[in-house]
Amino acid sequence: MKTLSQNPISAKADKDDARPDLTKQFLQTLEEMHLPPNKLENLLQTALKTLGKGEDSTPPSALDEANLDLLRQQCAEIQKAKEAVRPLAGQIFGMDSASPEAIYRYGLSQVGVRAEKINLEGLQALTLREVNARAPHPKP
Repeated sequence: MKTLSQNPISAKADKDDARPDLTKQFLQTLEEMHLPPNKLENLLQTALKTLGKGEDSTPPSALDEANLDLLRQQCAEIQKAKEAVRPLAGQIFGMDSASPEAIYRYGLSQVGVRAEKINLEGLQALTLREVNARAPHPKP
């Protein structure tokens, strides 16, 4: 798997960007997410277009610290959901763009729990309950 430093798009971003500190932060965030190469490529291309490096130029201020923080938060929530349902559904692949709610619902559906109309907090609590109920308990 290519790392970001080997990616030609990130090399172009490092060379051409007028705001290298923000670009490096963005690239570091993407690397921390452990995304598949095709998803990583799509995010980098979108970011470069947002920064005005692609065909569809928008003002460079469109990708600011708030957007970067929001991206980090969303990815952390998705990773948290994947980790939470791992005992119920195993390793989850192919749900990189799914919402945390969808991941929790998928994990619960794998053990026969219907959770169509439950909000995120309820899904988290229900998942924790199901994981704890299925965990081996030590004998006294």
